[in-house]
Amino acid sequence: MALINTSLANLVQGVSQQPDTLRFDGQCEEQINALSSVTDGLKKRPNSRYIKNLVNSAIAEGAFVHFIDRDKQEKYVLIINNNTIQVFNLFTGANTVTINNATTGFTGNNQYLVSSNPRDELKALTVGDTTFLLNTAKNVNRAATKSNAITHSSTTNKALVFVKKGDYSTEYSLKIKSKFYASGSTNTANTNLTGVINTTQGDNNTGHIEYTMASGSAAPNNGDYFTSGTLSTDTYEFNASFRTNAQSSGTSSEAISAGVIAKNLRDAINEALFSQFTVNGFAGVFLHINPTPLAVGEVKEIGQADTSASVGDNAPGVVHDGGSDKSRGGTFLGKQDNDLNVVPDVGTNKRIYQQYVFEITSSADVEFEISAFDSKSGTALGVVYKEVDSISDLPAIAPNNFKVKVRGSAEDNEDDYYVKFQTDSGGDDIGNGGWVEDVGFDEFTTLDEASLPMKLVNTAENTFDLGVSPWKTKQVGDADTNPFPSFFDLDISDTDDPKKKGTRKISNLFFFKNRLGFLSEGSVIMSETGQYYNFFRTTVRTLLDADPIDINVASKRVTKLSSAVGFQENLILFGEKGQFVLRGNDLLTPKTVSVTPITNYDSDTSTTPLELGSYIYFPFNRGSFSGLREFTINANTDNYDSVEVTSHVPRYIPSDIIDIAGSTSENMICLVSASNTREMFVYKYYWEGNQKILSSWSKFTFPFEVRGMEFVDSDLYVVAVKSSKTELLKIPMEEKLVDDNTTFNTYLDMRTNNTFTTGNDGTLVLPFTPEAGDVIQVYTREHGSTKAGALLPSTVDGVVVSVGSDNANIPVWVGIKYTMSYTFSEQLFKQRANNSRSPSGISRHFLKGGSVFFDDTSSFKVEVTPKARQTYTNTFTSNIVGSTTIGTLPIESGSFSFPIMSAVKDTEIKLINDSALPSNFQSAEFESFIHSRSRRV
Repeated sequence: MALINTSLANLVQGVSQQPDTLRFDGQCEEQINALSSVTDGLKKRPNSRYIKNLVNSAIAEGAFVHFIDRDKQEKYVLIINNNTIQVFNLFTGANTVTINNATTGFTGNNQYLVSSNPRDELKALTVGDTTFLLNTAKNVNRAATKSNAITHSSTTNKALVFVKKGDYSTEYSLKIKSKFYASGSTNTANTNLTGVINTTQGDNNTGHIEYTMASGSAAPNNGDYFTSGTLSTDTYEFNASFRTNAQSSGTSSEAISAGVIAKNLRDAINEALFSQFTVNGFAGVFLHINPTPLAVGEVKEIGQADTSASVGDNAPGVVHDGGSDKSRGGTFLGKQDNDLNVVPDVGTNKRIYQQYVFEITSSADVEFEISAFDSKSGTALGVVYKEVDSISDLPAIAPNNFKVKVRGSAEDNEDDYYVKFQTDSGGDDIGNGGWVEDVGFDEFTTLDEASLPMKLVNTAENTFDLGVSPWKTKQVGDADTNPFPSFFDLDISDTDDPKKKGTRKISNLFFFKNRLGFLSEGSVIMSETGQYYNFFRTTVRTLLDADPIDINVASKRVTKLSSAVGFQENLILFGEKGQFVLRGNDLLTPKTVSVTPITNYDSDTSTTPLELGSYIYFPFNRGSFSGLREFTINANTDNYDSVEVTSHVPRYIPSDIIDIAGSTSENMICLVSASNTREMFVYKYYWEGNQKILSSWSKFTFPFEVRGMEFVDSDLYVVAVKSSKTELLKIPMEEKLVDDNTTFNTYLDMRTNNTFTTGNDGTLVLPFTPEAGDVIQVYTREHGSTKAGALLPSTVDGVVVSVGSDNANIPVWVGIKYTMSYTFSEQLFKQRANNSRSPSGISRHFLKGGSVFFDDTSSFKVEVTPKARQTYTNTFTSNIVGSTTIGTLPIESGSFSFPIMSAVKDTEIKLINDSALPSNFQSAEFESFIHSRSRRV
């Protein structure tokens, strides 16, 4: 029987659930509260450190927790629980953070953030000083707000008539067709009489009016107006025209000025509107009608001009509609005062008209028809009502806020747009100004802010404002050219009038290339660049690079997107059954954007993927357990690929992952499952070039429940529940962790630093309440003449810890004891197989003993449990009788040997550290007796 020696080069490869014959060297059966480190080897996990009590009650398991990392000086944790939102300072845990000037939290009853399960339904995204809060259970609605319809009132239901140019022997004509009031009574009491007015007055004036006259009254008076009634289905049509005289010697050019022509045409149309008609049965009696009724606006007059003024002079103060220079032509308007206002001279009785535009308005809720004709092939007279063919068809002066549609292609509505006139003065009168793009008639313009994410704004240190977000309204276009973003889809079954409820929800939000983005079913919707609250186009005349992006995923499967992660200049989209990439060129624009399927891996949509370095990690469900994939771009093929990092531990991590956090500083990922929030599963990895030399899984157990966690550099901050209270803790994960002023770390969970003073007879009060099973320990810490690492005998009564008056004035660490354990894999005998080694099954293998190599270690145990036999414990301590100085803690490096004397099969070997003192293990070796019947060649 040969005596051989086998070794394990390291103990840091973590847990493997593969058969022992397939495991790599360094993988183990179980690793609890032990952390794999490329620097220290296998070491006891870092301890949690108590910061502050946050809430004097336990927040629910379904509470929502979000961390706000503003900068190095300001970090916060946001908690939404029982419809109450609170923010705490992450460094101090202080509840001095105010929301809307209150420190007790903002109650969200009947508001957007109300949720029965906030952890699953709420999402948060912090961009700068603003944190957007999304409720994924809320349907997105639109508000009832609409732009004015064309027939809304006299402010919109108007036509604009303008003279394009004046010329001699030119006819300027208008044709108007409008409904009129069809039944009612005259405004004079009459005998009881009914009848019909059928008119044919004028060339094209036709109409039909039914009327009723009151009983006991006289016949209608000549000139009475027909009043009140209902609108007829018939229309009243009439023409009006004005013709300029032929040019002759002595004819003033003023007669063909645009203002004069506009005035004459305005008077003609006004007279036609109020023509008199004969009433059947009443000879010599006439009535007036008011179609719709229509009203004709005035042509603004400057006043009277004195033709004897020196109009030929070029002196300042003399103003013509062609300018101050008479040689440029135009109509004399008057002189200017010191403020450059035109002051008409008083002289001959001759009116001068500056404007060449007038309005025709209907105050009734009925549209009318109007058209212009001239004898100059349409170049002399123009009319604007509802829409025009081109922007060039509009006059240079108009009433303020006059709106019109500019048509594009007759076959396509996508190129239509709307403009309104803005005067330079901003007044309501007709004046100079310009046409600016506007929203269409009778258009819904506003998203319901109560159904969209709220904003929490950090306005100053420890100060926040919570409120609805100022989502921008639609400013241009209509439903065809500028539709609502696709996260709103109208519910056609909505019984409201107008309909405003939506059927879609927002599933998540993200920030990418200076755009705020939303996911909704299979759509990706991104805001205007730099304008996070705007999801509408700012012009429909051209597609701008900064315009919002709204694109659907093209897939043969029904795709509901759950998360989006910015990754290597692209946006990776995650659905339940696949992944997609959203790309653009150097600039991400509506013209360059595209979405392409890249992989088809299942994912757990309840957890947002974790972007870490050059990889994305996302969980997936495997029955009642979870797995984790590592997503990246293949360096050789430039294709996206994903590798499972839990393939060797398929039944290790429970399903229902509720939180995932990672640190590139420590190459670590932490996961917590809803099935047991007192456990944390830790993945430790390390890359050397393109080769991953460390891929270790282990488990941390805690004396508290984890509600939320996040890495800040190397520190893992944890919101925890302990004894029905909510606490803030910190776990420093840094390599070579040591306490201040000493060379090691004291490992106690929920550790606090205290001093027992003489005044309280060697007692102190814990800031938390221990639970049954918690072992409270007290260790000295380095301070003055007091050396760190001495365990003080103590008693615990509730929250009161006592060490006796002899230990007063000693600075100490106080916390909860926890145990590290590492269970070796079965130590198989392996023989050479080609260029490697594989287990041999034809040998008897008997373990004689083992050794572990350690560094900077004070205490640990090795437990050996042979099959069907009791456990043998071998204890290492760095204290040596007669050598160690009292009051000091020696830290040793070296090796420790222990006996086994058992067959390899079913012998369990464990490394255990149940003290608060450090232990770091580098490697192990075993001596074995081997009896082999043959030798492998």
